[in-house]
Amino acid sequence: MRRRRITDIFEPMRSFLLATLAFAIVPLAHAQPFAYVSNQVANSISVVNLRDNRVSATISIGFHPSGLAVSPDGLRLYVTNTGSNTVAVFNTSNNSLFTNLGLGQQLPVAVAFLPNGQRAYVANSGNASVSVLNPANFSLLANVRVGFGPISMAVSADSTRIYVANSASDSVTVINAATNAVVATIPVGSTPVSISLSPDGKLAYVANQGSRTLTEIDLAANRVTTTTSLPVAPAALAIASDGKGYVTSHGASTLTLVDPAGAKVTGGVDLPPCANPRCSTLGVAASADGKFVYLADSSANRFGVMEAATKQITWIDVGQGPRVIALSPPPPAGNVDILTAGGNE
Repeated sequence: MRRRRITDIFEPMRSFLLATLAFAIVPLAHAQPFAYVSNQVANSISVVNLRDNRVSATISIGFHPSGLAVSPDGLRLYVTNTGSNTVAVFNTSNNSLFTNLGLGQQLPVAVAFLPNGQRAYVANSGNASVSVLNPANFSLLANVRVGFGPISMAVSADSTRIYVANSASDSVTVINAATNAVVATIPVGSTPVSISLSPDGKLAYVANQGSRTLTEIDLAANRVTTTTSLPVAPAALAIASDGKGYVTSHGASTLTLVDPAGAKVTGGVDLPPCANPRCSTLGVAASADGKFVYLADSSANRFGVMEAATKQITWIDVGQGPRVIALSPPPPAGNVDILTAGGNE
């Protein structure tokens, strides 16, 4: 396993803090009324009502919020605070703080749930570990050693596997949820920053920022099957249930459209330019019906709702430095990129 200097880990983390997720695949409809957006610079969470595309609340949070996930029962929002090494748990009914967890780990950047709700997982980039929590009583059950710079996670629909993208080890770690044992380590491209599963759960796709590639992994064999070049350095990846893929970019005002199954780029969407010379649209989430794509534009401090058919985008002002998007109620099992973001500031 190739180990980088800690300074090498910090810079990509600053850039894509940053998944997941979660990117999320979730049906929009009337049952999914809210999007939560972590604003890393403003130290806040913007709550966006998706029925009228307005910010309905702003939640003050700890230092540098990054990863977000809504519990499977929809009652709790978990937020990793990278700057204060804590995980904040909020009531989704009134956006109040329920508890604040200190796990004794460094740089927690992503959080995920098993679809059955029995376990929560926190990726700690500073410790090259994943903490395993019991959501019933918030107890710490284990710390699982993974690669360096874990930054994004995806979970299987049957609650048996957790897939961890390690940004500083250029690998994906596969964890057995029943035993907390590492069952495979899969080499991928340079600086993997985002991971997501195919709608049928048979494949994983990894966006590699350093090599500007998209890696396809056969999850039955835990091996790479295809690597596709991307036109930009990816920041985050979302795959809708219709199979269409969306890749945000590090350092460019572009949304790349991909067909993961066909291992090809199918097009792109030019986003409005920003004043920042290093423009980056970071977080991305897709509705399960494929009709909407949600964007966190860190350069312009805005949240976008894009109609997939027309590519028309409605922009909503949020806090400074938006990074990650989580949808509520939580997405269906198996299609969650827990940490979704990227790009240098």
